[in-house]
Amino acid sequence: MYCPHMPRKTITLDQDAYEKLKRAMRSPRESFSSVVRRGRWAHETTTGREVLAALEALSRTHPEALLGDDTLGDIERRSTRSTVWA
Repeated sequence: MYCPHMPRKTITLDQDAYEKLKRAMRSPRESFSSVVRRGRWAHETTTGREVLAALEALSRTHPEALLGDDTLGDIERRSTRSTVWA
């Protein structure tokens, strides 16, 4: 929906981004602004604090899903073994 009194901005896109935007148009008459308004954007990035909180919640509800210290130690020992190639 174009309104002559609405403020506008000029943007620069890389060619691949332009092509992706153009392919997302539902009809030749749809504006790029309409395509962008329909877009679904990823949520903000997850912080370390949020990851730790999720792991703590997981450990309370599904403790079997997390590796124990003994398992982590076994993995570490196996990964540091010397080989004939070392």
